[in-house]
Amino acid sequence: MNTTQKTGLGTSLIIGVVLIGLGVLFLLDNLFNIDLFFDLMDLWPLILIFLGGTRLINGEGQSTFVSWLLIGIGTLFLLNNFNIIYIEEVWEMWPLVLILIGIRIIYQHTAADKIPDSHSERADSIDSNRIKSGTVFGGRTLRINSNSFEGGEISNVFGGTELHFEDSRLAPGGAILYLTAVFGGVEMYVPPDWQVVIKGTPIFGGIEDSRQRIPERNAPEDPVLEIRGTVLFGGVEIKTGFSKG
Repeated sequence: MNTTQKTGLGTSLIIGVVLIGLGVLFLLDNLFNIDLFFDLMDLWPLILIFLGGTRLINGEGQSTFVSWLLIGIGTLFLLNNFNIIYIEEVWEMWPLVLILIGIRIIYQHTAADKIPDSHSERADSIDSNRIKSGTVFGGRTLRINSNSFEGGEISNVFGGTELHFEDSRLAPGGAILYLTAVFGGVEMYVPPDWQVVIKGTPIFGGIEDSRQRIPERNAPEDPVLEIRGTVLFGGVEIKTGFSKG
């Protein structure tokens, strides 16, 4: 099964389960006059759970941290809306966030990973065909120098990343770059002759292509950079960058 089929299957599965669940609830209410005890607006956290679940099932990117974070936040707000727990009480446990971030940093610096991980502040220039970077409450600028860029993953939670591809070339088979911005943003600079395809899921955010328009000079067989973005209360902007070499 190729990536496209896998993505479609995962998304369809989640949508199907959600629709079946809602259908059963409303059917029981219509037939047996069951009070559902909730307003449909109380279900908005399902959006977060849906995004996180879709990423996990589709295997998007190299890390599952952002996926579980979305699911966790969505679950907390959903339970709060149903008065099972109260956010005010949960907020007292906020130091757990620091503990989780610390564990994540330690894990990433000790786990063996063939893909260069740019969590170190020194990793400003990356000479690799694949990248992986995660930013939480911070920001960084990455300059990718690759003659055959294949893709990778960039995740931002309350943070931002600036990517520079001016001195890079795409792999012959193209590249897939996964971008996640949750209360954060990603700013990309790509060469003017790159073909870019955007496949995104923006919710209360946006993915904007602000590149300078140049006369069409790409052949159909030229490699393509495919951007798969998940944006929640954040933004992704793609701009034209010119090599200084």
